[in-house]
Amino acid sequence: MVDNADNSGIDFKSKLYLFETADGDMGVCASIDSKSDFTDMLESLAKKGNCTRITKRHDINYALLRNSWLVGFDDSRVVLIGPITPSQQTDAMQTVRKYFGQDEEHSMLVTRMYERLDAMESPVGLVCRVDALPEKIALPFLLGAPKDADASQVMVAATIRNEAETMIVEYDTYSDNARIDESLNAARTNFRQLGANAFDRYDSNSALGLFLDVNGSSFLPYLQNNKATQSLLAGINTIIDIDNILRSVDGELVVSIPKVMNNDNVSQVRLMAKLASLEWMKDIDYWKKSCPSGASISDVGSRAYCCSNGNMEFYFGVTPKQYFVSGNNASDVTDGDEAVSAQLPQSVKTQMAGHRLALVLNVKSVIGNDNKGVEQIIGSLLGDVRYICCVKK
Repeated sequence: MVDNADNSGIDFKSKLYLFETADGDMGVCASIDSKSDFTDMLESLAKKGNCTRITKRHDINYALLRNSWLVGFDDSRVVLIGPITPSQQTDAMQTVRKYFGQDEEHSMLVTRMYERLDAMESPVGLVCRVDALPEKIALPFLLGAPKDADASQVMVAATIRNEAETMIVEYDTYSDNARIDESLNAARTNFRQLGANAFDRYDSNSALGLFLDVNGSSFLPYLQNNKATQSLLAGINTIIDIDNILRSVDGELVVSIPKVMNNDNVSQVRLMAKLASLEWMKDIDYWKKSCPSGASISDVGSRAYCCSNGNMEFYFGVTPKQYFVSGNNASDVTDGDEAVSAQLPQSVKTQMAGHRLALVLNVKSVIGNDNKGVEQIIGSLLGDVRYICCVKK
């Protein structure tokens, strides 16, 4: 909408802040170095039908951008919040007026969140509560938190940079609650550094991948303490003893989701983990006999099995190189030792190796093939980014 950002009146040499309000609205706060240029830009947008005419109330100027975003500005500052409906405009104006009326002692500037954000030495920094993140990717950021901890009590502090086609997010978790913070820090020692070979069996076309190197006995309590995984583990445990399998893990553990799911269908999740013991396999015959009504476990190959309950079907087993593998195809198990053809770029692997936890998102796979409009919006925000790589410091 803006042909020349240099003449927009916005001071891009100063810090620009993006934020989410308690009501879930998104906002932007920036400095203005030329009020006349900024006013001219809005008036030009109004002539094109992209913006309402500027109105003034209580020394603050307002305009509604694209009928969705409220712009409020004075001589030196501008705040943009939305998306809102036209009927919400009055309430939004009151919110903006409150922002402008705050003195420093009652503003964001005196919070621990801002203190941590302001101390970051990075072109782009992020500090947020975990409950502000999309639910599908919140799980890794809660690993190590106590069972009674709420997502609103766990914070993420991250620096962000772009390299080639990859956005790299280096993050750490913390809490202002001393007990929760102590638990998060204690968990750090149970996440080992990722080796260079941890990524060879991961299909880069998957929407999301989580990479860890753990001792299963130490790691399982973190999953059991997490509300999001409790129900998932409970559902699997009605057919196979996934808890006992996870206790047998000692080495890399990779979780991949081929596409974004609309539910918790376990068959759409692929798990691969290095095993230290195969003792749990002695129980498979018992699992076959004790399946719930309507469910069954059948052999589909050497140390490969199919679980079915009528509504879903997934496969699990052990590869010759002693990896536990599960997924929605028999080949996930039978070919589990093979390096996949669709490898992650070496630059992405290099960014993840050596970290204690890595999360990678394939932007196009997350969006899907039928969302061209969303793809264009994301492209305008992220540029030519193909992967978003999150690594724990």
